[in-house]
Amino acid sequence: MRDTMIKNGDIVIGSSGNTVLLEGSDAKFQQAVLCISAKLGGFVYDRNLGSKVLLQDKTLSAKQTELLANESLAKMKNTYASVKSVGRQITIDLTVDDITRKVQINGTYDEIYGRMKNAYEHETGDSFNEVSDIAIRLKVLAGEIFKLQTNLEWWERQMFAVSASGECLDKLASQRGIERKKAMKSTGEITFNISQPCSHDIVIPKGCVVATADLVPIRFVTTEDEEISAGNTLVSVYAEAEQAGSNGNIGLSCAVVPVSVPTEIETVTNREKFTGGCDAETDDELRKRIRDTYINTSNGTNAAYYEQLALTVDGVAKASAVGKVRGVGTVNVYVTGADASLGTNVVAKVQSLLEKQRELNVDVIVANAQRTACNMSVVAYAEDGYSSGEVKELLKNAFAEYVNSIPIGGTFRLSELGAKLIDTGCITNYNWNTDMQDVTVAKSQCFTVGTVTIGVK
Repeated sequence: MRDTMIKNGDIVIGSSGNTVLLEGSDAKFQQAVLCISAKLGGFVYDRNLGSKVLLQDKTLSAKQTELLANESLAKMKNTYASVKSVGRQITIDLTVDDITRKVQINGTYDEIYGRMKNAYEHETGDSFNEVSDIAIRLKVLAGEIFKLQTNLEWWERQMFAVSASGECLDKLASQRGIERKKAMKSTGEITFNISQPCSHDIVIPKGCVVATADLVPIRFVTTEDEEISAGNTLVSVYAEAEQAGSNGNIGLSCAVVPVSVPTEIETVTNREKFTGGCDAETDDELRKRIRDTYINTSNGTNAAYYEQLALTVDGVAKASAVGKVRGVGTVNVYVTGADASLGTNVVAKVQSLLEKQRELNVDVIVANAQRTACNMSVVAYAEDGYSSGEVKELLKNAFAEYVNSIPIGGTFRLSELGAKLIDTGCITNYNWNTDMQDVTVAKSQCFTVGTVTIGVK
C-alpha cells in the first residue's frame, strides 16, 4: 500500500521534484492520523472521513476522546487508539498491525483561534466581531501557530528510525553505515523468430524493444548485438526491463509484442522467465535493517556481520551466514532475491564485498540459496460480502507474503500461516488439506511460493 505524504495539509515534494510516497505501515499510520484529526464532514469527497474528537465545544475526558477516536478508525483493519492525555494537545498510542507509535494531535486552527479570542476578551474586557481588524490579525497568527505545531510534530517523528520516513530515514540509516537499496531491472532472453530459413544474416541490434500485451505494457530492451545467421530461423538475445522494478519479473511467453525490431522479424517471445527485478527498498524494510544493526550487533566475527554486509548489495532480499560448513575458518553465505535466485553478477558483487571485509584467515563463499517450493491447499469459509474470487485473491496474496517473509533456513508453520489468512478479514475459518504440515528447510535453502489450491464455502 502506498500513499502520498501530507504535511501541514499539503502534498510533500522531495528534492527530486516528485511527490514523496509513504509505504507500508507509514502510509497506514498517516491514514489513521487523518481519520482521527480531520474534522468529520470537512472533506468534500468523503463526508464520513474524520472524527468528532476536535469538534467538541468542551474538553473531553481521555476515555471519551478514545471512544470517538476508535469510532473513526472502525473501518481500518487492525488499527486502534489508546488516548494517554487530553488538553490543548491530545497524546495517543496509535497501533496499526501490531506496531505502536505515539501520536500527538494538536489543537485545530479553530481551537487555537478560539483560545486567543477568549484570552483577548478576558484581558481587555472588550468583544469584537469576526470581520474586525483584531479578528483578522488573530486568525493570521493562529494559522501560523498551527503550522508551527504540526511542523514540530513532524520533525519529532523524523528524529528516530522507528517513526522517520523518506529522506530523513535515509540520513538515519547513513549514521549506521547503511544505504537504501535501489530498484533493479529484471533480465532474461528474448527470442526473435522468422518462419522460413533466411538466405542472409539478419542483424538484431542492441536496443531493440519488445513489450508485453498488457493494458499498461512492460517493455524490454536488448543489451547486445546478435543475428539470425543464414539458414536459421531464430536467435535468443539477452535483454533487460526498460524500467527497474519487480513488475519486470514476467512469466514464460509474456513478451510477445515487437515494438522496435528489424522488419524481417515475424514473432518475438521469451522462452524463459525474466527475473531479478526488484523495487527500491521501502521505509519498512530499511527501518528493519537499521533496527537489526542494534539488535544483532556485528563485530566482524559473527553471522550477523556477514549477513548485514550481504544485504547491503542491491537485489539481495535475504542472507544467511553459516560457519564451519567446510571446516574451521570457513563461512558460507547463502543469498536470494525477492522472488527468484540472484543473477551471477549480483552473487559476484556479494562475494567481492565479503572478500574485502572478511576476517583474516577466513574463507568465505557466497552462493544462491536453493529455493524450495512451498504449497498451500486449504478450504476457506468466506465472510459475508466477499465473493469466491475475492477470497481466493486475498488468501493467495497473504500466503505469498508469509512465504516470502520466512528467512533462509527457516520454518514454515501452519499456525503462523493460519493467522495471516484470518487477518485478511475475508474468512471466518479454514481447514487444511491432509498434505499440509510444518516444514523446516536446510540452512542453505529458502522457501518460494509453489502451487496454491483454495476452496471457498
